[in-house]
Amino acid sequence: DVLNMILNFYLKYQLTQEAVVQLLKMVNLIVGVKNCPESFEAFAAVFPDPYDSHRVYFCAECQCEYGLTAPPKEMVCPILGCNSTKFDFFIVLPIEKQLKETVSKYKKDIQDYAAMVETDKLSDISQGNMLTKIKEKDDGQYLTLSVNTDGAAAYRWTLNKPCYPIFVVLNNLPPRIRFSKHNIILGAIWLSKGDPNMCLFFKYFCKEIQTLRNGLEIGEDRYKVVVLQACLDTVARCKVQGTTQFNGKFGCSVCLHSGKVVNGNQIRYPAIVVQQRDHHTTKRIMLEVHETKNPKQGIKNLSVFLAVPDFDIVLGNYSRLIVLQIIKIKKIISGFPPDYMHNVLLGVVKMMWELFTASSNHDKPFYVGLQLKEVEERLTNIRPPSGFSHYPGKLEDMKKNKAADWENMMFHYFFPCFFEILPTKFLNHFMLLSSSIFELLDTHLTEEQINACELSLTKFVKKFGELYGEESMVFNIHLLTHLPQSTRNFGALWNSSLFPYENANGVILKYRTGNNHPVVQICTKYVMNRICHYETVLNPEIKQWHSQICSTKRFADVHYDQRLLYILPENVCIDADIHELEFSYHDRIHIGNIQFRTHQSCKKLGYDDSYVCVDDEFFRIEQILTDKSNASFIVATKLIITKLFKNMFTYTQKLKLSL
Repeated sequence: DVLNMILNFYLKYQLTQEAVVQLLKMVNLIVGVKNCPESFEAFAAVFPDPYDSHRVYFCAECQCEYGLTAPPKEMVCPILGCNSTKFDFFIVLPIEKQLKETVSKYKKDIQDYAAMVETDKLSDISQGNMLTKIKEKDDGQYLTLSVNTDGAAAYRWTLNKPCYPIFVVLNNLPPRIRFSKHNIILGAIWLSKGDPNMCLFFKYFCKEIQTLRNGLEIGEDRYKVVVLQACLDTVARCKVQGTTQFNGKFGCSVCLHSGKVVNGNQIRYPAIVVQQRDHHTTKRIMLEVHETKNPKQGIKNLSVFLAVPDFDIVLGNYSRLIVLQIIKIKKIISGFPPDYMHNVLLGVVKMMWELFTASSNHDKPFYVGLQLKEVEERLTNIRPPSGFSHYPGKLEDMKKNKAADWENMMFHYFFPCFFEILPTKFLNHFMLLSSSIFELLDTHLTEEQINACELSLTKFVKKFGELYGEESMVFNIHLLTHLPQSTRNFGALWNSSLFPYENANGVILKYRTGNNHPVVQICTKYVMNRICHYETVLNPEIKQWHSQICSTKRFADVHYDQRLLYILPENVCIDADIHELEFSYHDRIHIGNIQFRTHQSCKKLGYDDSYVCVDDEFFRIEQILTDKSNASFIVATKLIITKLFKNMFTYTQKLKLSL
């Protein structure tokens, strides 16, 4: 138990190995007995890897696979023309035991969430067309997975050594648990010169999925494991699917839009009706291309995720062949949904901001560069809730904006900042995008809403070319037309978003502590973190201590305080079930991890937590009260609002206080 506590302390506060050694020695001195190991290697040996992770060796130049055993020193690569003696490795972490751990720990949460999805009609991935069609053919208990790898390789420690993880998410978990850093499974980690050969990188994962698809026993239950989607950015999607990149002819892997060449060599996607790709035709073309070596309709080679029942797929890569059993249930088209984060936020929204503000557009009717001072003044006066990751800043910092910042801009800031500055037809056009995406993220999304959003986004794309010219019809604009179908297949857009995977990338980067085999450091720290999170602690005091240091609780609980008495005024409309007349007064309270404050207490803060929406009605919090039984109540002013768009409201007057 003591060593487990030290492990938790080491990981929580990101201690160095030397600090851990000194901590171990200090504990031995305090107790007077040398019970703890006094070297980091001996300490780490107490927590062996329970997942049977292993290295896969390959040629550092041509990425020819050597297998699970390191090749002899000075061995020459057998591939003709390579002759390299250098080799490297990536690490595979089998997911079977990780899945068992997760399902066992959260079994009740999984069951409760499944019931809630059915009862409340949530737009979860479990309700999408993909899983529904699978269950129609083969009923039973399913564990469904989403897979991700970082195609952009944005995190680079050295110029030619990108970090590629394979992340796996168990979709059966409730979202708050599903996307937690503790529960996103690491299936493999690559850190080597150049981008990985995807066929080699995914080989062992695909083989394991083939086995798990036959059934996984967890306790008394038997589950069928299926991969529903590969959540990838545009760059990685092309590599894994084996298709042309977006800036080439037939660059859309969802439909057969060939693109149009403008300005000599740029591919643009005018708003036209084109045929959708389908799985069987795409598979046939892939096999044809593999034989002829001639790309066709944007297809360049076989995909590592290609579905070929009872058939071994031979995947060519330069002059070498990799033979493996491929995931049989994967859909090569619909299994790769567009990514809302890169497509909409870092793509369309960022592009439109640049259109409106770039000095090169000074002669265009949508240019607002001369009014940017007014825009900035409005922006910096906005006080969002404290739960926002970033608050509005100066326009000169916009170039540093991350996806979450562009999301806030699209949904919350753009309209009030550009109202009566940007001409109405351009402002309304932007809000057509904003309100449609807002609705496609709705947890209670219905087919009727999807159909309406599909019409709106089609209108937005068509109008985009008319307003901004054909040269602005880039791939991300075209990709908007495929988002509604993605929600039919996988539920609301957040189910396929790359936000949680980008966060997981940031987490594993912190596991690196030096330059000596950082890929091993990442794997070791990841395993240690899972041991801490999933190991059962029996001692109640240690369990409580562990909960305290791992807690992310931001606010203190509110309790009745007889020193701060508050008597309800006569003009307050009181709910019939409230009988207390004596309360203690507080300026803030939290429900879950969300803070609520009184309007008065927010006036001098950079944020405002005093506005709430309950059952489509808006209120401003005036008082927060607690009675003698520590039940909490809110006195609020009801606002009379006018709905401008699906995600934008204004209010004109206030009603009396209510409790």
